[in-house]
Amino acid sequence: MRTPLKNRVVLGVVLAALVFAATHNIRAELPQAIGSWASLGTTPESRVGAAAVILKDGRTVIAGGSVDSTPTDSVVVFDPNTGSFSLVGHLLLARVGHTATLLEDGRILVAGGTTAGDLISADLELFDPVAGVSAIAGAMTQPRSGHAAAKLADGKVLIVGGSSTDGVLRSAELYDPETGGVSLTTLPMLSPRTGASATTLIDGRVLVAGGNTGPGTPDLASAEIFEPSSQIFEATTTALSFARSGHAAVLLPNNNSVLIAGGSHNNVPVQTSDLFVPAEFPDPYSYGMGSFAQTGDLLRRVRGRSRRRTSRATPSRSAAAHRRRRCTASPPSRQTRTTTPPGRGQSSRVQDGTRIPRSPWCFKKIRRCTRITR
Repeated sequence: MRTPLKNRVVLGVVLAALVFAATHNIRAELPQAIGSWASLGTTPESRVGAAAVILKDGRTVIAGGSVDSTPTDSVVVFDPNTGSFSLVGHLLLARVGHTATLLEDGRILVAGGTTAGDLISADLELFDPVAGVSAIAGAMTQPRSGHAAAKLADGKVLIVGGSSTDGVLRSAELYDPETGGVSLTTLPMLSPRTGASATTLIDGRVLVAGGNTGPGTPDLASAEIFEPSSQIFEATTTALSFARSGHAAVLLPNNNSVLIAGGSHNNVPVQTSDLFVPAEFPDPYSYGMGSFAQTGDLLRRVRGRSRRRTSRATPSRSAAAHRRRRCTASPPSRQTRTTTPPGRGQSSRVQDGTRIPRSPWCFKKIRRCTRITR
């Protein structure tokens, strides 16, 4: 009896797949050995409380801050291609403890901060890095210094916490660059914070981490996540490995993790760093467990934004282990995949001996953590 055409087509596809599998290996990408830091130089002058933002062309703008205990209005740019700094313009108001956020049109929103005479400002400036000029863009609902800001997916800017004349703030507000308007979020943060960080994740949520509740109070290890659709803050399931404030936080776009480095712990500069590995994007089995993992130390202890060396980091073994747990079914040794991935509901053994569920998402997204070699 002749084989139906449909069955012959399926058989041909299966044979082609077997030939490909016999001549190609899918291997798990090994993580880099240890998270490491490399110095890229120093700024022309030591600044405390300055705000930095990366432009679309890769250069970094550093605005304002305090030089020799005096607020400055100067704005410099760092070019990573030449490793040099150059003056690009001035703010309308010398300030320290403010934020700088890159907008969609290439301008930079400079918000709040402390000005001469220890006055806390509510002013908003829009700085044009091309023309080197700044213009008033309005005012926040209340003065803030030591706050954090992050641009959302819709172009708005979230501004959270900070200190004011009334103490440390729980409130948060949104700046809309299209209308120039400012409005409070539906609910404030779960905890008042100053010296915290705010980082937008790939899925549009914002991680707010660390900080403290005022002078003389212990630093916070807690973190919360802002959901733009509801404008509500929710606590993360775990905390930083080290309570800190005045630290730096940056999104690692290849895996949606947030690297948190430096800062101070109860007024003592620290050189440790954490990696936040969020869950539930795009699938709860594809990434981390909404937890923090400790990574490699900085070259030197850095407190707040004081005399920071522009640095570059690479993921550590512990951080990469979270990703590897989601994308391999074996210990971290280099291994060849020769079978189809387990489906949702099945389990795979990981390094610590526990079992975690696997998902087809892991195979669909395997390009994030594997490569095909001949």
